[in-house]
Amino acid sequence: MQRAHLAFWALTAIAVVAAGSAAQALAAPAGTAADFVLVISLLLLAITTFLLMRVMRHLLRPDRSATQDTPAHPTNAARRVRPR
Repeated sequence: MQRAHLAFWALTAIAVVAAGSAAQALAAPAGTAADFVLVISLLLLAITTFLLMRVMRHLLRPDRSATQDTPAHPTNAARRVRPR
């Protein structure tokens, strides 16, 4: 399993737990503790959603090696020293 796949499933699990925690905080009686849990859960949910989108973008991109030959990096060409 690729590292990105592992990160995808770990972030998905964290997002599910954060969403469940936010739902419980919304169903709880009003109070400081419920407000704190709600804020932390929503913040964690927002962060994991953002990271999940980045991982998904990485996983869904086309394979570069199959589509084209990768050109030499421009800095490598600049480092070449021509003999005098």
